[in-house]
Amino acid sequence: MTWEHNMATGVGLYGMQHGIAFIGENGTLLLNRQGWEVKPEKDKLEALPWSKSVDNGLDKHAANFIDVVKSRKMQDLNCPFDAGAKVAIASHFGNVALRAGEKIYWDETKNKFNIEKANQLVRPVYHNGWKLPIV
Repeated sequence: MTWEHNMATGVGLYGMQHGIAFIGENGTLLLNRQGWEVKPEKDKLEALPWSKSVDNGLDKHAANFIDVVKSRKMQDLNCPFDAGAKVAIASHFGNVALRAGEKIYWDETKNKFNIEKANQLVRPVYHNGWKLPIV
């Protein structure tokens, strides 16, 4: 897993100004807030042409979150916090493995990776003696 990010470069990969490309062995799923499409790898998948989004999911997601903050009714939340946490953790683990240059394994009981090089990437190193305040 790798993450690449750039902004203000005009047209990016696959001719898109922004979005996500999930690249697999059989094809690539391209998507952004305006729609999605599937580009097959050779003849392994059927190409699915660009399909426009039918609504603005981000607005609905944000409105739902604000409604739940106001009502404090967690059961009404459409996307639980732990779902976002799992996505963020998987992304960060991929970045840590890439930077460590090795396969990494997480030991949940020790709350650490199996190699020290990876553990050193978990916490930031601040400059000029600055420390994160303890609240």
